[in-house]
Amino acid sequence: MREDIHGGLKNALERGASLEQAIRSFVNAGYHEQDVREAASALNTSSLSLVKLPSSPSPTQVQQKPAPYRQSPISTPSAFKVKSKKGPNWLIVILSLVLLLSIAAFVLSLLYKEQIAEIIRSLIG
Repeated sequence: MREDIHGGLKNALERGASLEQAIRSFVNAGYHEQDVREAASALNTSSLSLVKLPSSPSPTQVQQKPAPYRQSPISTPSAFKVKSKKGPNWLIVILSLVLLLSIAAFVLSLLYKEQIAEIIRSLIG
């Protein structure tokens, strides 16, 4: 008997799931039905005989690799996990400041174009 399945079934029962739900969960997760039934029979419950599962899962059921009983049934692929950052992204801060200074220089050049032109004329010539 596989201890991980036995522990997982016991954990599911302690959390309020029925034995039928726990068995179906393990079979749908990819465990062999015979291994799950063997572990369930070791729990010495009478409700095991009431459970009737199909010998093979239906095509609509997703097959997954067997997972430890403590792992959540739905896991997020690592490519989609959000990374938490502790500080500001300095590249964004610097680019924002450059953009702000560029806008300010453009507005000031429109407001003081005569004075700027006069300063440039005096420097050139």
